[in-house]
Amino acid sequence: MTTPRSGTEAHDDSAKMSLPDILAAKLAALQAERVRVLAELAPPPDGDLADRATNVDAHARLALIERRIAAVEAELVDSEARYGPAAPTASDATAGVALGDRLTLDFGEGPEQFYFAPVDVADEGRKVITPSSPLGRALHGAAIGSTVSYDTVHGPMSVLLVALEAA
Repeated sequence: MTTPRSGTEAHDDSAKMSLPDILAAKLAALQAERVRVLAELAPPPDGDLADRATNVDAHARLALIERRIAAVEAELVDSEARYGPAAPTASDATAGVALGDRLTLDFGEGPEQFYFAPVDVADEGRKVITPSSPLGRALHGAAIGSTVSYDTVHGPMSVLLVALEAA
């Protein structure tokens, strides 16, 4: 017969974490959930954009996740100001958009793939976002699941980084 563990033993790891670390872990989990919900919203390869309109539940979950992410991000900023920055995790150290990466972005109309590369790569027929463009500057270093904002001639825009394939 196994002996049940006490509540304190089960929470030893989280007791050692600082508030910023706990919030950063929560934020990472929410961002991963957002990516999963966005995948549900992507049209099937043989479907069209109208196919996504019927997934009301996924849209509602996405809106809730976006609100929760915004709240945790605000709380994380406040806690880091009080207690110092969260410790980087293994995925944080390797994550982030860098030159040569292939990105999957969602501008609100479904995922699209681009390369984060110099202009000369565009001559090869690839869709490219250059590091010196406003969008490129906003994306540089961004992690998967991040929504970045940037300025255009038509006003501010934002895009979600759905996936990243390192160069």
